[in-house]
Amino acid sequence: MLLPQIKRLCETFGHVYHRVGRGGKGTRRVHDLTISALGLCRQLNASGVKTRIPDFAWQSTRVLAGYLRGMFDGDGTAHPDGPVLCFGQGGKHLHWAREIQQALLLLGIRSRINVCADRVNVCVLKRDSALFARRIGFMNPHKQAKVEAVHSSQHDGEIYGRAARMKSVAVTSEWVDMYDVVDSDTERFMANGLITHNSSADIIKRALRLLHDRLKETSARVVNVVHDEIVVEADATNAGEISKIVEEAMCAAGEEYVRKVPVKVETQIADEWVK
Repeated sequence: MLLPQIKRLCETFGHVYHRVGRGGKGTRRVHDLTISALGLCRQLNASGVKTRIPDFAWQSTRVLAGYLRGMFDGDGTAHPDGPVLCFGQGGKHLHWAREIQQALLLLGIRSRINVCADRVNVCVLKRDSALFARRIGFMNPHKQAKVEAVHSSQHDGEIYGRAARMKSVAVTSEWVDMYDVVDSDTERFMANGLITHNSSADIIKRALRLLHDRLKETSARVVNVVHDEIVVEADATNAGEISKIVEEAMCAAGEEYVRKVPVKVETQIADEWVK
């Protein structure tokens, strides 16, 4: 049932060779599709698609949901207690499984990880199965029908998950990729299963107010704001001094909201603003 759809999609990347074999105990047919696309093969290998969630998948909720749909459709099943994704080879792919769990959380779907002797299972909570069916689902219509038939008898109320008190904050000086995920039913920001508040918008507004006051006696002026960047136009002769004023104002604004974590700002002097 899925074969024509998958074959049609694969043909957009190159020539597709179709072979039919036998699997399991030799009683079930197995369809192998080979795409003749060396460039695509190199890109997928470079992205680590067989060991983790590729970086490009994190940049769009639509792509991320599609990636998860493919994973669950290929190595998952629709259990009466909810969808389950199985990783073989013992605990070799535990890190990958945790990435899958994180990706599900970004879409508002909770899950548990069960580590067995020969496999790792990512089990979607029964109460979130309906949300899984809507936001991710299965390509296989039989699996999709099964997950849509899962009904939770538990009442969640309005509280999502459990509250957790922050015990400590450590500065690691490590640079990591950051992603904004805002396309959720609750319109809340999620980070490792915790609901967080995005304070960047408040900080930048406060920084603009401080800069307005501190630049009054100078010829410098704010000319543009791009996300969390402020572009200030100044004379070349005092650009260094204005740069310090901008940095101090932005740090001061951040420290009003983030009091226990050091706030640092990078400034750059250039002839023009370039993203």
